Amino acid sequence: GTITDDYLTLRFKAVSVKSFPQFIEEQSKVRGSKILSINLAANMISSLSAQLFHLTTKESRMIIGYAPENIIVLNGETFAFLDSELVVEIDPVGKEMATISCPFNVTDFFASPEMLKIKELPAYVHYKTAYFSLGCLLLYALTGCDDFYKEYLKEINCNKIHEYLNKLHFKNTKFYWLLSRCLVEDATKRSVLFI
Repeated sequence: GTITDDYLTLRFKAVSVKSFPQFIEEQSKVRGSKILSINLAANMISSLSAQLFHLTTKESRMIIGYAPENIIVLNGETFAFLDSELVVEIDPVGKEMATISCPFNVTDFFASPEMLKIKELPAYVHYKTAYFSLGCLLLYALTGCDDFYKEYLKEINCNKIHEYLNKLHFKNTKFYWLLSRCLVEDATKRSVLFI
């Protein structure tokens, strides 16, 4: 595929293209469950983190938040983020902070604690704010619900997500540790590392 210099147009060839919600609905008819298989979840984190890595390292841009609605699935196995309004430029001087200048709603995407604490614009957030949101998206994909996020929003308390995470069937797996590293409250200590 190709993308234009202004990031507004993406051209690609694919046998199938579905929104993430459509894909999940289709998967639920086949598998009887609205959760991704472990293999598809691995593809998801691989695809989306590669896209994020490219944006941050090559383009000095970051994604401020992920939502199921802004993810597409190509050929049933490759995932891509598509929402240019949620991509902002990283400050070229410090290379870690980005300016948030447009208002957003907490229901627009999975928002990190620092995003939810913004009281006035412009505001500055660490580029790893995306890691938290990506972790929430993956947790949503692996569980089929956003109950963990609703609980977290009540107090903006990351411990609520970790309590939820600790009750899941994949505790102490690679996905568990990946999510634990993504969902840390301190943005500077977050990482997307899938071993």
